[in-house]
Amino acid sequence: MEARCSLIRLLSVAGDAKALATLISARSDKDARIADTVVGTLAEWRDAAAWDGLLAIYRQPQSEPHRVLALRGLVRLATAENARPTPALVERYRQLFDGARSDNDRRLCLGALAGVADPAALSLALPLLSDAAVRAEAVLAVRKITTSIKAQHPQAAKEALQRLR
Repeated sequence: MEARCSLIRLLSVAGDAKALATLISARSDKDARIADTVVGTLAEWRDAAAWDGLLAIYRQPQSEPHRVLALRGLVRLATAENARPTPALVERYRQLFDGARSDNDRRLCLGALAGVADPAALSLALPLLSDAAVRAEAVLAVRKITTSIKAQHPQAAKEALQRLR
């Protein structure tokens, strides 16, 4: 069993589409150690090719630790794209928030979202200003996003900052 887990972990070294497909197909293994190894390896995958596999685990995990690992992997992958914000990236953050089950999940997502220099990111952070449990993180995210967009989108930044008052 340990040898099989080691081989599964090695799939990330190859890092290609075939290795990823093999990894995802191994997720259905009945042995919990194999499933744990698959999720851990997928959560550490080096690029966004793992997004869909991780998102499936995040949405329908076999266990809570798997969901948390998937969320962390997804946040890491999204954060890696923050420097080049696109509508697709904002949609990925929307998927993260939609699947969030706890205030800690939302806090983690807000921390990463704060690095997205795009006015569309505000549409995800602003509604959370009314949630007392995550308000502090939402305020920080809104401030950081507005600081990064104010030169190109002064009106959107101004309107967002007014919501903080």
